[in-house]
Amino acid sequence: MDSSGRNGGGNNFKKSRSVFICLWAALLYPCVSQTPTAPAFSGRADHCLVAINGELLLTCGSNGGTFFRDVWRSSDGMAWTQVLSWASFSGRYGQGCAALGTEVVMMGGNGYSGMLSDVWMSADMGSSWTAQASGPERMYFGIAVFLSKLWVVGGTGSSMFGDVWCSSTALSSWSQANASAFPSGLYAMGLTVLHDRMWVAGGYGSASQNEVFFGTGRRWDDESERVSCGH
Repeated sequence: MDSSGRNGGGNNFKKSRSVFICLWAALLYPCVSQTPTAPAFSGRADHCLVAINGELLLTCGSNGGTFFRDVWRSSDGMAWTQVLSWASFSGRYGQGCAALGTEVVMMGGNGYSGMLSDVWMSADMGSSWTAQASGPERMYFGIAVFLSKLWVVGGTGSSMFGDVWCSSTALSSWSQANASAFPSGLYAMGLTVLHDRMWVAGGYGSASQNEVFFGTGRRWDDESERVSCGH
């Protein structure tokens, strides 16, 4: 009985039921009750994080004073292993990364020497990197894999860019698919692929920073034919 003399069985049942539900949820979703420990890599921003072959791969970034050129790997997001402390490419931040099948591509960004246009590919989960044909020089651009090609949208550097570039997955050369897809320029936007189109949302350069565009490479905002991208 409770302090008022009434039977407290109802409240006990509710508490037991709540405990049961919490235990049941913890068994079904163990990650809910787990708090990841601090990763081994240094604190940073403007880095790349790619999911590939069932693992996470993290590269580069900056802490405000240092431009990192390391590579880290994790299968669960909690335990991280340093793959490389000093990769073949130079330190940078604001670069773009993408998964091309079982390979990872890292390109562009800003480094100690200024804006970068180099492109690097790894076929062994970041253990080694091979230089590819240089792409457009810039940082904070959108990057996506679409129609079996790698696409670069917008970005900033010597100016604010509104163009669109693409390359075959062999990365042997780059073509400008549209010189002025976004006339005012656009960078730090969101870019993804859905329903056979690329989608761009927000970003600096957009009048309201909440505009959404879709396109297939050469034309944006309307239905259009898929483009050959010069390849």
